[in-house]
Amino acid sequence: MKGCLLVILLCLPVTAIFSQTRAIDSMRSKIYSAAAPALKKQMLLEALQSQRSLNLDTLYSYVAQADGIRPHTPEAALEIGEARAYYYLRMGKTDSAQAVVDKGLRALAGFGGRIPVRLQMIFGLLHGSIHLRKNDLKLALDDFFTVLSQAERSRSEALQIRALNGIGWVYMEMVQYEEAIKWFRKALAVPRRLARANNFCPVYSNLASCYGALSISDSAHRYVEEALAFSMQYEDFTSEANSLVIKANIVMAEGRYPEAITLLKQTITLRKMLKDPYYVLSDLCILSNIYASMGRTNEALAAANEAMMIARRYDIRAKLPMIYTSFETIYARSKDYEKLARTYEEHLAIKDSVYRKNLEEELADREAWYETDKKEREITRQNLVIQHQRDRAQVTLFSLSGLIVLIGAGGLIYVQRYKAGQQKERFRSMLEAEQRERMRIARDLHDSIGQMLSVVKMNVSNIHYQAPPDEQAATANTLAIVDRTIQEVRHISHNLIPEELDFGIANALEELCRKINEAGETRIKLDLPDDIGSQEWDKPFALSLYRIVQELLANMLKHARAKQIQLSLTQKEDTLMLIVADNGIGFDTNMLKDARGLGWKNIRARVQLLNGRMAIQSEQTNGTQITIVIPLCTTKKECRS
Repeated sequence: MKGCLLVILLCLPVTAIFSQTRAIDSMRSKIYSAAAPALKKQMLLEALQSQRSLNLDTLYSYVAQADGIRPHTPEAALEIGEARAYYYLRMGKTDSAQAVVDKGLRALAGFGGRIPVRLQMIFGLLHGSIHLRKNDLKLALDDFFTVLSQAERSRSEALQIRALNGIGWVYMEMVQYEEAIKWFRKALAVPRRLARANNFCPVYSNLASCYGALSISDSAHRYVEEALAFSMQYEDFTSEANSLVIKANIVMAEGRYPEAITLLKQTITLRKMLKDPYYVLSDLCILSNIYASMGRTNEALAAANEAMMIARRYDIRAKLPMIYTSFETIYARSKDYEKLARTYEEHLAIKDSVYRKNLEEELADREAWYETDKKEREITRQNLVIQHQRDRAQVTLFSLSGLIVLIGAGGLIYVQRYKAGQQKERFRSMLEAEQRERMRIARDLHDSIGQMLSVVKMNVSNIHYQAPPDEQAATANTLAIVDRTIQEVRHISHNLIPEELDFGIANALEELCRKINEAGETRIKLDLPDDIGSQEWDKPFALSLYRIVQELLANMLKHARAKQIQLSLTQKEDTLMLIVADNGIGFDTNMLKDARGLGWKNIRARVQLLNGRMAIQSEQTNGTQITIVIPLCTTKKECRS
């Protein structure tokens, strides 16, 4: 059976593989003319190193053929795994890619130092790229910095550049374009003895994207042309397609829509040659939005329909919201409100189905936990009953009375602790549900409203550039309002999910204080010892601590009329001490007993959830000081006890 499958796979590429690059065509001829299996396998492994210029059918065929020629050395198995993971990434199947990479990392750990360090670094880069795709930015940075350190020790210029490019890519995803540019420039400064292997094309295109986002058009044009020239020189079709999309975005921001359309069509042709459905779909959505903004709704609809067909054919669910947004833009532009309403309902149904699926999984987990806990409590109860019966038969009346007293006291303590535990668990569940809802709203703001506002900006920009000079003042004002709205949506989304926590509580608190200092008259002085910045706490613990500080500062800014707030966070042995003090008007602390607002209730509940203690000192006109002491946990179990 395996032999028949291999014959079929050997025949498939005859029709699927077409002329791609001169080097690949030459390699293909050698592969099919090689008689010895060992020689064929060696040539297949060499061909897989040119994966950025292979279309996906060819890449899949070569992986299958190489995998079918056994036995494998550990190095060969890892090289085949690398190509397979890259195939899944280009297909948009991140989970499948992660499964392959995790298997490779386990194999590398088992071999110890017997495998070339180059393969360890390559799998580290793949791991970082997968974390980046999943928006796990801190984990991605950890992977890229680890590879950078290894590459510097082994003097591998090629992998140094790929690691530096990955670090810059993370900062670019965080919208920290100046920081990203710094790392991309470090990549360009690495010696170019291995220019092809060094992968400079993505570095140039990422620089162009950053400068375009910062509206520095001359640098954006310069680097995108460098990227295109470099990718064409080395026939790196994947980088060429990426560079064409970036150039299209740059000229589109300048209002040159016909040129952007031409560039996108070139990109789509190249992507189809590479058989990259995930990226073809994205490019078609961008093209559809441009057509819609220009009033060319038929062409916009054709592009969106083609994108939907590709998404369904390859089951690319992650891009469905983007496609539905394109349809909504088209129907709104053509004033077809019936189709707009139907499309909007379908769009919401997809989001709700995903949300319901996640909720059902969470409820199933909670139900399983409840049933397990119930059985454990029943077993414990039965054991206590049996033990009690044995003791009752052996003790005197006096001992029995004492035992009853002890059981009663123990039961009372148990009931009290049980009620406290239940209350804590309910509040924890409420906080987790609140955080999930925050994340869902933040994603909706970013993916749906943010995208729609971008389309609105594009449409208004088109009207602005086509309007007579004497009418451009109104459209310019509208553009400014749209820009401010986009920034406000980003600000709200950021407040819902504090991304700074991915880089530690110290970074998050510094950013929170910086924003408050920039926004109002009250100044916050932050005192954080160096050892706090190096601590890595459990994420729920760090998030609860951040929310406590956020709520306390909000209360002081709202009620205290303070000019200055002092915030300090110190660690003493196994405890953490948080002190927040202001020089405001103060208040009567007895009023907190009857407080109806959720602010203080949430603060107290979060402190109790962390097994902490809180003391409040306040006097009229002399300000307020709040001291919170929290025991530090060493494990996740302790954090949640």
